[in-house]
Amino acid sequence: MAERKIPEKNVEQLTPFLACMAGTNNPSPRCVVLEGEIGKRVNCTAYDQRPSPCHELEVGDEKCNKARSKYGLP
Repeated sequence: MAERKIPEKNVEQLTPFLACMAGTNNPSPRCVVLEGEIGKRVNCTAYDQRPSPCHELEVGDEKCNKARSKYGLP
């Protein structure tokens, strides 16, 4: 199986052992690999390489609904 690696430009190193997707550690988080307009249509351009926190988010779950609420979406 080929290794899937996220390009360094899309990663923010938080500590020597912890990193996050660039843009997600901001007061108004927006992942740099998310394309489109929130509330309309979005697409993850790194879907096949996405890290484990992205796997944990599911449409309609508590985290999703919290993010939707922050953007004024139903």
